[in-house]
Amino acid sequence: MNPQSFLDEFSVIANAPGGIQRLRKMILQLAVMGKLVKQDPDDEPAKLLVEKINSDRDVLRKEKKLEDSRPGVRYL
Repeated sequence: MNPQSFLDEFSVIANAPGGIQRLRKMILQLAVMGKLVKQDPDDEPAKLLVEKINSDRDVLRKEKKLEDSRPGVRYL
């Protein structure tokens, strides 16, 4: 389905049984796949960003500036 046909049929889709929930699911799926906004090839990969967040969090915990509310929880 192309964007124009989607917009043309939006009210039919939205008013169908479970239509809003299915639209929400589709939008979330598109967002996770990076299809909703133009992607910047110069952005660092998400894995590097998560590693940096984990590292920064470890430093803050060692400095007692961040409470360890969920010990052992790591992302990725």
